[in-house]
Amino acid sequence: MPAGLTLKVFFWSQMPGGLGMHPRFLLTDLGGIHFENGLDEGAPGEKTLVKPLTYEIWQQCRSFYCQSSGTFALTPDCIVSISGRG
Repeated sequence: MPAGLTLKVFFWSQMPGGLGMHPRFLLTDLGGIHFENGLDEGAPGEKTLVKPLTYEIWQQCRSFYCQSSGTFALTPDCIVSISGRG
């Protein structure tokens, strides 16, 4: 990671009675990736579909995962910051 940049990773949780958390997404400010069955290790031999998001789906997903949406809850004790060192 380049010096002067910081990567922040946010973890989200399901709101009571809200939308489920599957599938999983890796979202950035430029695009995203869809993980069909989650990010855990899984059973031996188990596979999952991983594919890039279309622009439209990426926009919709980002709208769900913003603090003001209320769709999912930001987990406050699970924010990781990684500073670049060059």
